[in-house]
Amino acid sequence: VSDDCSTDDTAEVVARFGDPRIRYHRTATNLRPPCNWNECVRLAQGEFFAILPDDDVWLPEFLAEMIATLRVHPDAGFAQCAYRSVDETLRELRTIQVSATELALRGESALIWQMEHLACIPATVLFRHSAMLELGLWREDYWDDWAFIVRMAYRHGFVFIPRPLACNRLHGANL
Repeated sequence: VSDDCSTDDTAEVVARFGDPRIRYHRTATNLRPPCNWNECVRLAQGEFFAILPDDDVWLPEFLAEMIATLRVHPDAGFAQCAYRSVDETLRELRTIQVSATELALRGESALIWQMEHLACIPATVLFRHSAMLELGLWREDYWDDWAFIVRMAYRHGFVFIPRPLACNRLHGANL
């Protein structure tokens, strides 16, 4: 859990879990995305890396399905899933499913698909950590989430899972 200088009780909430698999890190200054995301990647130790913003939600099967998909596609740099847009109370507003079938793309076709759909949000992606390090992470001089996805899709490829496995909460304070 990366606490990017929050003013809430994040540290106490994390401590209540009492789970040694959960590591808590508080940044020295407010980095904001994408600088905080890069800090998280540098601290990460696992084979896979995912971002779950504090206002979004993964469905219980998110990690299992995303990891299984990347294991079937060992050359893919990331897996991406469909998702539900929800309100503050998690009431579904709509489902974002840009393909009805699973697909695996790389190179120019991956780049074109990502640019045509622009349906990738942080909570819907599970990256292969090594591919992120090889690519060079997010640029820190501008908001780089979609540009990073396009670069990663072109260089390492991706797999799209048509099932909604994450929820993107829409509210007035969205970045």
